[in-house]
Amino acid sequence: MMTLGPGESTSPQPDNEHAWAEQWMYVVQGEGTAKTKGKKVALRPGSLLLLEKGEPHQITNTGSVPLVTLNIYAPPAYDKGGDPLY
Repeated sequence: MMTLGPGESTSPQPDNEHAWAEQWMYVVQGEGTAKTKGKKVALRPGSLLLLEKGEPHQITNTGSVPLVTLNIYAPPAYDKGGDPLY
């Protein structure tokens, strides 16, 4: 799960990437945008977004409540403590 407060982003620029894993992001709550491949995609509850391996991206909460997403990485990208797997 990832939670971003109102106005928060995952990074200052669309440079967050997972070179070895696809990321499936399902929006549980809130609204936001995903910047990826030079495009801006609207996110709202029920949205499902695929971020491919190595695809730079930035997720931003554009709403007034927390943006909560369920993220599935294939293969896993983080250990149980939240640290990146290398």
